[in-house]
Amino acid sequence: MNGSLPDTYTILPDEVHDQLWERIFVRLDRGDALITTEDYQLAVESEYLAVTGADPTSTLKELFRAAIQAFNVEHPDRLVARGVQNSVTKAFQNGVFKLEWDPSRIEQAGDGSIERFKTREWVQGFLEDARIDPSLIDGKICVSHAIEVVKGNKEFLQHHPPTEPLSASEAPPPPVGEDVREALDEGTVSETEVGEHSAEENQTRAAITKREIANAANHVESYVQQGFISSEDGEKIRALSDINERVASGEINRSEGERLRNSLLSQAARDEIESKLAGAVDYAVRFVQTFEAMKRMSTSNDEALRFLIFNKGVLDEGKGGETMERAASELAADSELLKEVINIMDRSDQEIRMISVGLPP
Repeated sequence: MNGSLPDTYTILPDEVHDQLWERIFVRLDRGDALITTEDYQLAVESEYLAVTGADPTSTLKELFRAAIQAFNVEHPDRLVARGVQNSVTKAFQNGVFKLEWDPSRIEQAGDGSIERFKTREWVQGFLEDARIDPSLIDGKICVSHAIEVVKGNKEFLQHHPPTEPLSASEAPPPPVGEDVREALDEGTVSETEVGEHSAEENQTRAAITKREIANAANHVESYVQQGFISSEDGEKIRALSDINERVASGEINRSEGERLRNSLLSQAARDEIESKLAGAVDYAVRFVQTFEAMKRMSTSNDEALRFLIFNKGVLDEGKGGETMERAASELAADSELLKEVINIMDRSDQEIRMISVGLPP
């Protein structure tokens, strides 16, 4: 067993070593995207504190890092590959939600989408650097996971909380829809632009989710009424929030805070509550993310966008002609507005280009 894990068994008591890596595998099982040495080191340090009640010393941290790095270089298929699989699975799920695919569509197009993703140059470069064989990314896992989520299996959602994404330069983008694929073929947007933009969206979503979960104590009653958590869970969330506030204010240190959390609930029980909260905040997160994305748009496009929205009836078969005549007259009388509308049609603004192919700004 020890030979299949990083060499922490020579620097830790057997019981601590075993508990530490059992907890890491729990994280991987629940979908955490642990990939880099830093990802694993932070996770190991956190679990060491949970197991022993004490922060690891600087020497121990250095030994953790060396053991993890050496193991992952020699055996990238043991831990890193699972983290990469989790990241791709979550990214695919996010893409499915964004494109509003139903289960039949996921089953029909999912495998092909994952395979196209694996052939992208930057993806192949990342996998090569991580020494991961592309065949280790199982598209069937991504597809079956997404189908289960879309079917609304609440128990499944509760046991698969959102995971931290890769950095904006590394995170795999979700599968693209027909509009995006057509825009890529036409050269309206580039693979790099779509990939980086989608990765940033994943990163933003994870940050908003983390923030909303941290503020969950303020919305406990609402979550109880909606059936996401029980009244008992609500009381525990308030108690945990109180401990976190005491640590943040300096009233107690981190070790004492962790001791109090463990005396209130085990780590597994806290993970279960957090997964329930992830499902509870998901709906709100989508609205917050859209709102924050809209704020990135330049106000210089406001008048032109108002004009286009007001005149959307041009597509109406019954009244399109009347709307077209009115819109043409307005543009003829306002040269500045006409210029702004033309700029939008040319997609010269990056945020407008994203909207035009069905992606958020």
